[in-house]
Amino acid sequence: MSAPTPPRPSSIFLALLATVTYIACVISAWGLISYFLDRSPIENPDAGTLIGPVMVFTAAVVTFFNLRALKTMRSPVGRAAVAIATTYLAMVVVVFIGASIVVAEVAAGPFLITAALLSGVTVVAVWRYEHPKRPPWRDPREDPGD
Repeated sequence: MSAPTPPRPSSIFLALLATVTYIACVISAWGLISYFLDRSPIENPDAGTLIGPVMVFTAAVVTFFNLRALKTMRSPVGRAAVAIATTYLAMVVVVFIGASIVVAEVAAGPFLITAALLSGVTVVAVWRYEHPKRPPWRDPREDPGD
């Protein structure tokens, strides 16, 4: 006899864990990009030291709310696109408010794009975890016609 399947975590707990994982992924990705490109996320010293952490915090909040809205979706594609767009726009707004002198260089750089894409990946990964069974039209083993 097989062991019973453990219960899945509640959706708010899952969204919180995924958001914390998202923050860790953004920090590590920015570190790797910074290392390999020999470039800082905010290169202008007049911008201040808190712009980067506030950008990551804002992106995490946006990702968390996108994950909370994911529960009833049939497909993650639309919500992932919304997560990418809103994360990118939220981070640009933070840079515009906090240090408007560097908006153009930060918005076009690889750091914001990476954080936005990681937000979309997080949304897809959580949706995939919450919907483990594949639809029958995608899995040939569950096709009753054969």
